[in-house]
Amino acid sequence: MTAVASASAAVSPDTYRRPAAPRRTVMHVRRPASQPITGPEAGPACHPPRPKPRVGEGPPPPPPPLWPPPQLQLPPPPLSLSPPPPPRHQRLQRGAPFLQANINHCACAQDLLLQSMAQWSINIAVVAEPYSVWPRKDWVADLNGSVAIISSAAAGTPTLEGVRRGQGCVAARFGEFVVVGVYFSPNRSLAELHNSLAELRAVVVGSYPLPVLVLGDFNAKNLAWGSRRTDVRGRMVEDWALETGLVVLNRGSVPTCVRMRVESVVDISFASPALSPRATDWRVMEGVETYSDHRYIRFDVSTQPSSTPVQQAPSGPRWALKQLDRELLLEASIVQAWVSSTDRPADVNDEAGLGPGLGGSRAPTGEAPKRMLGERPIPASLEDGEAGPHSEAGAPCGLSVRIPACGAARRGGQAL
Repeated sequence: MTAVASASAAVSPDTYRRPAAPRRTVMHVRRPASQPITGPEAGPACHPPRPKPRVGEGPPPPPPPLWPPPQLQLPPPPLSLSPPPPPRHQRLQRGAPFLQANINHCACAQDLLLQSMAQWSINIAVVAEPYSVWPRKDWVADLNGSVAIISSAAAGTPTLEGVRRGQGCVAARFGEFVVVGVYFSPNRSLAELHNSLAELRAVVVGSYPLPVLVLGDFNAKNLAWGSRRTDVRGRMVEDWALETGLVVLNRGSVPTCVRMRVESVVDISFASPALSPRATDWRVMEGVETYSDHRYIRFDVSTQPSSTPVQQAPSGPRWALKQLDRELLLEASIVQAWVSSTDRPADVNDEAGLGPGLGGSRAPTGEAPKRMLGERPIPASLEDGEAGPHSEAGAPCGLSVRIPACGAARRGGQAL
């Protein structure tokens, strides 16, 4: 204990002090006035020193501001061979896009239709069987709400004027031409269809001399607008179009109505002869969802008349020479020569009522016509959807030709 105490007493307080840090020597280097300060010593926002003005000169220009940063000057875009799309007001002068549809009273289909009109910049649409008709100026419908005409609410789009309503048809003036929407139910009888066509003809003829577009679902099949066969309603609509002087705009044979096992072309577009050359790019929108069994139909109508003169179609019915079957015509003339030698009524009206084999139209009954001895049978597949050389679709007048059996002929009313 004595040795430890003596050792601690011998150590002074300065023995445990920390040695002082060595002093740093700062050397001040003189920099020439003409040499700017660079590097980290210059600071974050240090500009080069301003040059002193010379004698007789003004003050130097101020340095560029730090904010906002200077805008980059991009190089000019490369030259494009295709011109940019024109503005909307110029597009309306070049052509008006049209849309034709049948939405089967479906709310989702109507919402999708309005969205498609906005997406495709459609000016006007004709909708058969709408879900509801909105009480707005750009919506017009017929008396029973089965067909409606919808115009776009965008600026610069012409409004619907001069509305005329009927049973299954509505007409309105859109700009320089008249648009007529049509829907004829398949449940209508032939007599009702005849009356509706007469009313529609009065609407179309009353709109002349303005160009007219007739769009809608006629529920009629005819080879003239792409169907596989021609039925009674199709003949009636075709005769009505010929009497009214309209031209079919349908192109191709793409079905407009697609169901589980049935495909048909029942949505038709007609135009007056002066307007038909201005209707371009008529097409059926395949692969586009509509929430309906009918497909959309789109086409454009130019507002400027074509420079080429248009020949006015003669009024009254005309022969469809492109659909003429010469073989069937020859057989029909032979049959008519045989019939004239028998005891048949000489009056045309009485002869027309004898049946389809003598040139009369086939009666719209559910029973199939009886086949006489020696008559060529028509296959069931051709009756359902295909047109054969001797089927109903091949004869424009509905003539059912009877061919005599082999080894038998008649001349002068006596068998050889």
